[in-house]
Order: sequence, then structure tokens, then C-alpha cells
Amino acid sequence: MRHRGLRIAFFCVVLLTGTLAATVAFAQIPDSNGVIHGCYHTANGGIRVVDDPSECSSGEAPLEWYQTGAAGAQGPAGPQGSIGPAGVDGAQGAEGSQGSPGVDGVAGADGADGAQGSQGPAGPPGAGGAGVGLASSTTGPRRVRRHATVLERLQLPAGSYVLMAKVSLAQTSWHGTRVMCGLRAGRRADRASVRLAPSASASALTVDLMLSRTLSTPTTARLFCRYYSKPWLRPDRLTARFVQIAAIKLSTLTVQ
Repeated sequence: MRHRGLRIAFFCVVLLTGTLAATVAFAQIPDSNGVIHGCYHTANGGIRVVDDPSECSSGEAPLEWYQTGAAGAQGPAGPQGSIGPAGVDGAQGAEGSQGSPGVDGVAGADGADGAQGSQGPAGPPGAGGAGVGLASSTTGPRRVRRHATVLERLQLPAGSYVLMAKVSLAQTSWHGTRVMCGLRAGRRADRASVRLAPSASASALTVDLMLSRTLSTPTTARLFCRYYSKPWLRPDRLTARFVQIAAIKLSTLTVQ
């Protein structure tokens, strides 16, 4: 009877885990208007990506990045072309009989079109906005282990970038587990630590990371995670259900 109960519990774990995996969804970055929303923590300088500026707390200031720069001003109109020559007069109509009105003459041909005016000068360039966007993502369980495991990579050419990463974590365990994830590009990294609650079925959390860098040479951005626990308390199963790295190349980046 005890073995039968364990088999039923294991079946429920698999069923609930599959259901949660099917319902995980993530907001598109950027949104349909080409805007990326973020919240800047005015006290510690932290930045995080959100779906809407209303999600920023009282201690955070909303930020926006546009994927496309503003249009430049329209250039002035070119000068008007010269007037074309007058058309040839039509032939005079034949004289009508006495008392009857004469027939109208044939209308003259249209004059030739005037020469086209020269093109006006180009308008000034528009304000610098976001440039090329790069992204890499994986859907499907990736095992998270006690040592740092790279879950996703993104190749970046030299330039200035704002990088964002997202990890969806899930575990099945009878005890809580602390997980640390990080986003690294070059020598700088952003890290976040979360604690997954104990659950007989499945416990899930999402980790968001952000990093701004100016790269002098091509670099590989890496998203990695690891968990901390005593050997005899390791989770039954700890996975990353979805991982993503997105990068927006900027014309300039000023760090204050």
C-alpha cells in the first residue's frame, strides 16, 4: 500500500509540473510600440524591466527605451520649376452661313510641362535612439546544479548595450532552496538571489536581471544559475523552464 501511495503522489507531481510549464508566459520585449519599460531604484541604482511603468514602486523612477529613433525634420521645399511655353493656337473655324453662328475652332494642344525643380537639401538627422536589438532564448527544462551552470549565451559585437535577462525557475522539493542567478558581459555582472518554497508538487519563481555595458571588443554575454543547500537537502528536481537574454545596442551610453 505504501508503494502504491508513492506512485500516485509521483503521478500528481508530473501532472502539475506539466500544467505549470504550459501556462508560463512572458511579456514581449520590447512592447508592440517598440518601447522597453524599466524601473530605476533611486536609492541603490538598481534597474529592472517591467511590463508597464505602473509597476514601479514609490522608491523607483520609470525609464523607457525606444527601439527606433525619432524621425528627422523634413527638408525645405525645392524651388518651383519654370513655366512651360504657351501652346499653339488652334485653327480658326469655318465661317458659318448667314444668320447661323460659326463653328467653334479646335482647342489648342496643351503646353509642355515645365522642367522639374532641383531637390531640396536633406534635413538634419533625427535624435539618436536605440539601434540593433539582439536576443537569445531557450524554452524547455534546463537542469540547475550546485555549481554555476551557464543556461544561455548571446554573442555581442563591440558597442554600447543595455542587456536584460529572465529566468523561470521551478523545483519539486520538501524543503526550501536558495538560488542565485547572474548576467555577465565582460568583467561586470548583475546577480539576484531568490528562495524557492518547499512544495510537494512544484514551486516556481521568475528572476529578472539587467546590465549596461560599453564593449571595446566582441563579447559573449552569459546567463548562469546555481543553488545552495547541504548535500543531504538538495532538491529532488530544480530546473529553469525558460531563459532569455536580450540586448539593445545604443548609439551612446552615459553612466552617471
